[in-house]
Amino acid sequence: MGPYPSARRWIAAASLFAFASGVIGGCNSLLGTPEPELADGGPDADHGPDAGSDVDATTAQDGTAQDGTPQDSAAQDATAQDSAAQDATAPGDGATEGAVEQDAAEDTSAEDVVASEGGSDGAVPSPPSCAVDAGPGVTTCGTAGDSCCTSVLVNGGTFYRTYSVSGGVPTGFGAQATVSDFRLDKYEVTVGRFRQFVAATKTWTPPPGSGVHAHLRDGGGLEQIVDGSAIEEPGWDPSWNADLSQVDGGGSGHWDSTLLSCAPESTWTNAASTQESLPINCVNWYEAYAFCIWDGGFLPSEAEWEYASAGGTGQRQYAWGDTDPGVQNQYGIYGCNYPDGGQLGVDAAGTCASIANIAPVGSAPLGVGEWGQLDLGGNVNEKTFDWYDGAYLVPCSDCADLTPDPGSFPGRSSRGGSWWVQPGAMMSYSRTEYTPITRDFKGGIRCARAP
Repeated sequence: MGPYPSARRWIAAASLFAFASGVIGGCNSLLGTPEPELADGGPDADHGPDAGSDVDATTAQDGTAQDGTPQDSAAQDATAQDSAAQDATAPGDGATEGAVEQDAAEDTSAEDVVASEGGSDGAVPSPPSCAVDAGPGVTTCGTAGDSCCTSVLVNGGTFYRTYSVSGGVPTGFGAQATVSDFRLDKYEVTVGRFRQFVAATKTWTPPPGSGVHAHLRDGGGLEQIVDGSAIEEPGWDPSWNADLSQVDGGGSGHWDSTLLSCAPESTWTNAASTQESLPINCVNWYEAYAFCIWDGGFLPSEAEWEYASAGGTGQRQYAWGDTDPGVQNQYGIYGCNYPDGGQLGVDAAGTCASIANIAPVGSAPLGVGEWGQLDLGGNVNEKTFDWYDGAYLVPCSDCADLTPDPGSFPGRSSRGGSWWVQPGAMMSYSRTEYTPITRDFKGGIRCARAP
């Protein structure tokens, strides 16, 4: 059991319909705690074939992001292999074709549905981040112009977490995992949606034990087997409130300071602007988790995220398949190619020119995944619930790594690559890790939800 069993059991009954209203508050605070710089191979490093150029910026003493230039040597070029996992033959083509049917949500009451079909459909409440008609970045996203809170059912199954793809053929299978049905949001969290959350934090913090996958194991959520005993998903620890930014300047600092600490690549603006459809970046892990809880969901486990990107048993190289992404921003936003393509979008100093290289969410329509999610490869990398460990958990049935790897700066896993990196980091099986307090101009959020 986690440290807050009674609170978590309450969440098991109520989490699907939990909402919080926001109040826009005043402003005064300090900057957040600066992030220590780490050596290669530690937290804030990429792991995977061609992870390449994701040079992970940390927060400097003055609150600005440390500079980095895309370089192939900046991260380890190796997919984390589980030495306990056995090689196996390729899994069959059992993944369900995902139909993406959006339910129009004219009304924004709690009874509204903002959902799409993967295999079967179930009603989900309209998340509070889209409960106002705020236009681009909230009401409309992507080339389809659908709700930015569209959430898509992912049909569960069994797949391999360790593999690679050569000549279009997946090989080297290991670390088998089983994932139950869940929903994964179609879009990365936008600046416009995050703005609603920032307003809410004047009067709201996550309830203790909230954010659990309460649809699993009668409310117990994800689990990790350690020495034959199960550790249950603990949910939100109230001591983490100190790592959240606040409207009134409490916690780790004022939102308008912390979210701009990755400048000039911060996508946040202190007032609504033309950047509302960009993915929010420069949030730490605690803020990403708190947002998803407030919005009626939770962070996906690393296994859930990879399963969705791999197309389940399809074991895809990229979320969209095996097609090379090219440089015209059709499949993924990466390598500073956006918006012009072809020249890696770098300036004379060899760095991306500005946040102009970050695309509005859903701008690469050919990069759609098996169940309809966009930007699973590129734009911003996405935080997962798990602590990072070089060896995957085996066995894994709705599992998560719930215990930090002993070390000076244990990291949380992130996935998907970003606008700054090369294609290898966008591969479904590539991994990145960040310490939980890291604010990074390449890192963002995508929430998962109960099916």
